[in-house]
Amino acid sequence: MTPGGLNERQVDAQSPDYEVEVRAPADTPALLRQQFMALVLRGGEVRKDTLPDLVDNALVIGFAWVDQTLAAVGGVKRPNVGYRAGVFAKAGLSDPGRYPYELGWVFVEERFRGLGIARRLTAKLVQCREESPVYATSRVDNTACTKPSSPLDSSQPATPTRPTARASGSRSFSRRPGERPHLAVTSSKRAQADRLDTLREEIARAIGCKKSYQVPSFCVKLRLQESATREDEDIAFRSKRLYVLPMLEELSEPDLLDLARRVLDEVDYAPLELLFTEMTQHGEHRVSQLVRKDVLQALNQVDRLFGDRPILDTLERVVGSQAVGGEQLNQLLGTKYAGPITQHYIRNDDWSHSQLLEYCGLLECPQTTFFRLIDAVLDPMVRRDQEQSDLANAIAVCLQRDGFTVKAISWQSGYPVFGVTRAAAGVLGSMKNLIFASIGQKPELVFRDAVNNDVEIVKNADKVLIFDQPLPSGLLSWAQLQAWWGDTMKITDEAEAKRTLFLRLQQSVKETDSPGEYLLFRTYYEHFGRIDPGHRPALLPQVYLHYDPYTRRERGLEQVLARQRMDFLMLLASGVRVVLEIDGQHHYGDEEPEPGGHYRASASKYAAMAAEDRRLRLSGYEVYRFGALELVPKGSQRMHVEATTMVVGFFNALFKRHGLTTVD
Repeated sequence: MTPGGLNERQVDAQSPDYEVEVRAPADTPALLRQQFMALVLRGGEVRKDTLPDLVDNALVIGFAWVDQTLAAVGGVKRPNVGYRAGVFAKAGLSDPGRYPYELGWVFVEERFRGLGIARRLTAKLVQCREESPVYATSRVDNTACTKPSSPLDSSQPATPTRPTARASGSRSFSRRPGERPHLAVTSSKRAQADRLDTLREEIARAIGCKKSYQVPSFCVKLRLQESATREDEDIAFRSKRLYVLPMLEELSEPDLLDLARRVLDEVDYAPLELLFTEMTQHGEHRVSQLVRKDVLQALNQVDRLFGDRPILDTLERVVGSQAVGGEQLNQLLGTKYAGPITQHYIRNDDWSHSQLLEYCGLLECPQTTFFRLIDAVLDPMVRRDQEQSDLANAIAVCLQRDGFTVKAISWQSGYPVFGVTRAAAGVLGSMKNLIFASIGQKPELVFRDAVNNDVEIVKNADKVLIFDQPLPSGLLSWAQLQAWWGDTMKITDEAEAKRTLFLRLQQSVKETDSPGEYLLFRTYYEHFGRIDPGHRPALLPQVYLHYDPYTRRERGLEQVLARQRMDFLMLLASGVRVVLEIDGQHHYGDEEPEPGGHYRASASKYAAMAAEDRRLRLSGYEVYRFGALELVPKGSQRMHVEATTMVVGFFNALFKRHGLTTVD
């Protein structure tokens, strides 16, 4: 069944003199389809050779009949990404992806004009837009379209020189013949509201991926409602989307993002995942259109954009199916009509790489999609060695203006796999041999391969844990660590693996005899451990950063790196490594010989600690230090509560900095 019952004849009962009919193109008889195109061509501003394919790709097409005479036509088109991006770019506005449909092809026979037929026809068409925003363009001299009585009008009247944003999630443009279109500019407050409305819509659609009888119970699981009844299932059967949306109306942005994350844990729905990534991971740090254009220009230096990979298939994987429109179908059917990409880029060399990608909307696309393009052109299956390195460096030079860079984030059969990261935000190189959670005696390690940092524990192996699995994204999440622990310890029950891992990590913290470290550890896992374990970084205690295989007595006067263990380490995406240190008096003082546990400030200890912190930061680590008195204050229970609140606030601020969801 097509949206809104499009294969059924819809009669406008309010106007007995004429009927309005909306159909899906596939349900339109050939003769009626020819009549539709003939009337569209009479309106001008369309090409006869490309119109058939555009009609086939439309969402719906509409007809208005007066005494069985075809009086007017119109349609809701699916414009390709490049065309839509070009319209928005020329108008100076962003986010064309929010408007997947265009209202167009509206033409009324001259003898039937002035009867309100176009208004009723466009109203019927817009009702079938699948609840998505729709935009339209019109010429300024088309006063019938731009006057306030149009069915898409906002409360403000349009003028010949200024376009208006119209109701029903639509947007219109007015232009003179040959003039570039201009879009209405909304306030930042309205843009924020639109973004949250879009998020609500995508959440509702993602939940709607479930069967209708499953939706109410899924909403209970998501804590959107307390219980589910048979009546709820009947309501959801009529419209899953309308069943869910009222539950989302009062949710704030943090609540919606948290809900989106929980939905994505259960449902594979790409539009919501893309929007969630844009609002979290890419929410604060953006690559401007100017820098994007520089990057696309840098791609012109290579001969073949995607190597030996088919251009249309690769573009579809990177940008989406709308980027290539019906061009692949035309090639498959052998039609003589070639789309713009085939005509100007594949068959001829009229377009450079950058012109192709601008046509496909890479200047306006979500940042996730833009980064996916960079991943694709630097893929070792596309180019290697010097060509790959040179292109990576050229892209990195462009990106550094907006605080990003390109670096090898993993390796594949000895070849680097490049990705975009925040500049100076992470540690170069991939993690190997993560040694942590030490208890008791110090482990004894030997290097089997010093070049590749391959180590083997030859003594006290049971006193530490070694995580040696690859982390392609750089993130070590609580869920990954738990899965590794279950495999290592042969524990098949997920709950048991989680429980025993936590106890093993807790044992390591307790043996430090540091109340501050224990408070930070317990606070983190009590407040953050149960939320989003697949994306929440694990807090690793007692981690060896520079392993010294000898005790100080065995080493004698030999000088080595000062730091042997870190109190805590977190591995975030893109090589971001966060070190947390709890500083007791022994970190910056020498214990006095007299009994009583007093310490005397030591300038040399402080200097050594400061020097090591500088070295870590210059290597890309983020280092955060807590004074022990902050975490274990001497005083009332209220002060301990304040210490816990401070720790939760710190982690929330840290996660916000790195685009991760926070908690209340």
